Amino acid sequence: MSGGGASPRGPRPPALAPGAVHLWLCDLDALSDPELLASSRAQLDAEETGRLQRFLFAPDRHRFLLSHALLRNVLSLYGGLGAASWRFVRGERGKPALVPGQREIAPQFNLS
Repeated sequence: MSGGGASPRGPRPPALAPGAVHLWLCDLDALSDPELLASSRAQLDAEETGRLQRFLFAPDRHRFLLSHALLRNVLSLYGGLGAASWRFVRGERGKPALVPGQREIAPQFNLS
């Protein structure tokens, strides 16, 4: 099959050439579908869920929830794991990174 379309087995992962950068943007404030929010919440791990619950203001919880779910779904496009399967460690400043073993199957990322 030519072009960027889906194959009979589903969509093909994006190709990431050495040194290339893919930028994913999302207007998190525009997303409010209750089913999307529920499925996003189900993808978070216990640590993320705990952090989510500590935000005082609803807009901050909303952005945290959707940004972390989006990261998980984008990683799934590249690495082939389900969105809830990704595991993260936090650096000293809280920056997420994939655990060893998953770093090799997904591109480096920056969530901002």
